[in-house]
Amino acid sequence: MVGVVAVQIFLRYVFGRPLFWADELANWLFVWVIYLGAGVLVRYDAHLTVEIVIDRLSPRVNQWRRLFVNLLVLSFLILLFVQTIGLLQKFGTTPSPAMNIPMVFFFGCGMVFATIGAIEYVRQIVCLLLVLCGRMTEIVVRGPDGKDLKTSVKI
Repeated sequence: MVGVVAVQIFLRYVFGRPLFWADELANWLFVWVIYLGAGVLVRYDAHLTVEIVIDRLSPRVNQWRRLFVNLLVLSFLILLFVQTIGLLQKFGTTPSPAMNIPMVFFFGCGMVFATIGAIEYVRQIVCLLLVLCGRMTEIVVRGPDGKDLKTSVKI
């Protein structure tokens, strides 16, 4: 994405001949990076949170709160998936203005994120239910390096 924008700037200001499709490609890549990055954040439970109230809750109440929030987000992801299907049916075959690529490749990122997020939230909900039933002791979210994210990353 950065490379496309850099080439676009170079060609525009040095040669006076920009690529007509570069802005559109940069927008598409930006949207895909956001949705795929959000999927990664869901996996590692790393979305931004304000923990002023959360830190004051008892562990049991906090587990119930997490379960409620996860169910709420899962329902939103299901709604996103269903609405994206309608969007794809209506505009999926429409070509993009500059690159002439079907818009299914642009709008499909919402469906990809909804699928990744829903799978991960179902996993988290199952783990929370096991903790609440006493079959698991705790949920530890580990990063790619194997470290506990809640204790290894503090901003």
